[in-house]
Amino acid sequence: MLLELAYYFQLEKIVYYLSYPFTRILVSFFFSLFLCAFFFPHYDRLIKKLQLRQFVREEGPKAHYVKNGTPTMGGGLLILVVVTSCCLWSDLRNSMLWRFLFVVISYGALGVYDDFKKVLYKNSDGLSVKWKFFWQILLSILIVRNLFYDNNFISVCSNYKIGTINFEMSFSFSALFAVFIIIVMSNAFNLSDGLDGLAIGNGIIVFSIIGLVAYIAGLASLDSIISETFNITPIFYGLEIATYCASLIGVGIVFLWHNTYPADIFLGDTGSLMFGALLGFFLIILKNEILFIAMNFFFLVELCSVLIQVLTFKICNGKRVFKMAPIHHHFEIQGMPEPKIVVRTWILTLLIFPLYLFIYSIFF
Repeated sequence: MLLELAYYFQLEKIVYYLSYPFTRILVSFFFSLFLCAFFFPHYDRLIKKLQLRQFVREEGPKAHYVKNGTPTMGGGLLILVVVTSCCLWSDLRNSMLWRFLFVVISYGALGVYDDFKKVLYKNSDGLSVKWKFFWQILLSILIVRNLFYDNNFISVCSNYKIGTINFEMSFSFSALFAVFIIIVMSNAFNLSDGLDGLAIGNGIIVFSIIGLVAYIAGLASLDSIISETFNITPIFYGLEIATYCASLIGVGIVFLWHNTYPADIFLGDTGSLMFGALLGFFLIILKNEILFIAMNFFFLVELCSVLIQVLTFKICNGKRVFKMAPIHHHFEIQGMPEPKIVVRTWILTLLIFPLYLFIYSIFF
């Protein structure tokens, strides 16, 4: 929006600097960081005044009982800051901005409703699984339907890449796959938000890599040599997505400051559903499936551990593979300190990207 205002008022120097995507990416990051840091104490006091507190589930680890009553719905401020930042520093004429904001606001609203039910009924149940899936499916269909009819995306929406191998699937399969990915990633991030700093810390790392890949993909859409050098699908929206990621990283760092062990506030479904949906949304757009599966390995392991636990419990007459699912609780019950589990997942997530690049450079 500020770029459009600068054009309107003929502020040539501002137009000159904001016309560079990298400038807008940096400004978006620092603006989100400082705006979120400034308002966080006020938001924290508001949450406490409204008594929006977490209710720990009784069947969870006993060490978590001390967390009962911790303020929740910290994701609410992050949503407000991200929306403000992206409206100010992104190109309002770019249709991808409005799709991005729809994902943020719609999944954020679903999370707010879920958290409010927990607070209202003073338990950890929230929205039922059936209704949560219903709204996730509906919102994902709306997102994908709009995205797949975009002229700049429809040409690549059915193209997939494994290493140097490119292949094409049907339009219907691609649409269903996209809906599936958004729902999976939304729930995977949500399930991972069980230890202080666990989900948001890994999220910051993944969004940083997504921003880097998006930036290169955006440059590749302008220069074919870059596309060939990095073997990345050129994406018309890449530079704008990098700007969105910068804003998400900025608010994520501020929240991590307050969410590290012992947490002062929790993200809540308000933030976790939104962050997860955005991971799936970006995966669909940037068209590099293997890379994004590698980057989101931690979140997918968390989700798979829950699925394995549930299936084995039902099929094997109550037997369990893990002491508790998601898998971070398994290690916690085995005696590993919570901060050690969290930091080790950060390290593994950081190592996966260079490992992917190393394997890719050898075999592809």
